[in-house]
Amino acid sequence: MDVGRDPEELSSSFWLELWRRRRGRLVGSIVGLFFGLVVIIFGFVAGLFLFACTLAGYAIGRRIDEEQDILGMIQRVFHPRSRDR
Repeated sequence: MDVGRDPEELSSSFWLELWRRRRGRLVGSIVGLFFGLVVIIFGFVAGLFLFACTLAGYAIGRRIDEEQDILGMIQRVFHPRSRDR
């Protein structure tokens, strides 16, 4: 046990170590809890819609962070495909 360490420092190091070792489980649990609350409050279909919007926002935000072409991505998604038959 760390007798000489400050309790606040122990708490901080605990959360940092938890984040470092179990990041996926922690994020997955928080997302699952949030999605469950949304479904309980708004219903399943509204929860799926919110989830889809969140994923789209994440994808766009990730592209912005990576300084990629956002307009090109949007045009690829919404541009009608040509039929070569």
